[in-house]
Order: sequence, then structure tokens, then C-alpha cells
Amino acid sequence: LSARDLKSPVRGFRIDVKVCPCDADVISFVRRGDLWLAHVSDGEELRLTYARAGAADALDRVPPPLSAGVAEYVMQEEFGRYTGYWWQPCVHAHAHVHAHVHAHALAHPPSAAGVVRRLLYFEVDESDVATVPIADHGLPQRVHRFRYPHAGKPNARVSLRLLELYW
Repeated sequence: LSARDLKSPVRGFRIDVKVCPCDADVISFVRRGDLWLAHVSDGEELRLTYARAGAADALDRVPPPLSAGVAEYVMQEEFGRYTGYWWQPCVHAHAHVHAHVHAHALAHPPSAAGVVRRLLYFEVDESDVATVPIADHGLPQRVHRFRYPHAGKPNARVSLRLLELYW
């Protein structure tokens, strides 16, 4: 039994990491409000969504309103659901499928021997959700802004999306 560090060439933390149910070499995760895939074997990473494309991520700015694969505040706080995406269960119960997902794989339609994997995810739009200032206890002069849906005020708008990956 051994564990190893899965290093990343891309800035930002991986959260809500999941192993593909049909291919243990592929993991999915959320980074900075978007869904990503990575190969465990070679470390190659592929960004799947661009909800926050080009958006600043500094804590002293207003958070970008769009995200993909992240549970909105109300679901986390009131319902205890902390994920915003799910893999389709493996439909090949008795077959071992070894796959590699590369950037070109998303652009090509499935072949007769191709396999489709699906990720169901929420795209969250918090454009109408108010922001609140919260002081940094370590640096009181620094104020962070977070989106917070006050009672009686607009909540996030959520749309359910299906991402199909062919390999």
C-alpha cells in the first residue's frame, strides 16, 4: 500500500475530487469554479467548463457570478449537499475499460468502438445574489467579499447540464 502526491501544473486548489467509476486512471475535480479532468498516471489535466473563463479570483474582489460543478450556498447550508456534479455510473459492470482522455478526445464524435462517459453538473449563476464584506481576522485592514443570499432576496439561478466525454 502506498500513496503518492498528484501534482498539478495549474494554479488553484482541487476540490470535490472524484474517481471516474469506469476508469480509475481518471479523476474529476472543481478548480476555481470550473470542472476539470486529470490522468493519475501522467498528470495531464483538461479543463471541461469555462464558467469562470478569464474571471479574477482574488479574495478582495467580488466573486465571479458563474460556476460549474459547485453546489450553491443554499444547498450547502440548508440541505447539506456539498457537490455540484456526478459521474454516470459505469454501465460496463463486467468489462474493464482502460481509457485516456486527452484534449482532442472531446472534439471527436464517438467511433463504433468509442465509449461515452457522462458528467451531470449544475451551472450556478449568482449574478443577482448580494455580496457581503467580511474582514480578514489575520489582516483586519483587508476585507473579502462573498456572495450571500439574504432572506427574501434573490438566490442563485441553477441550470442542470450534461457533459458527454468520448474516449
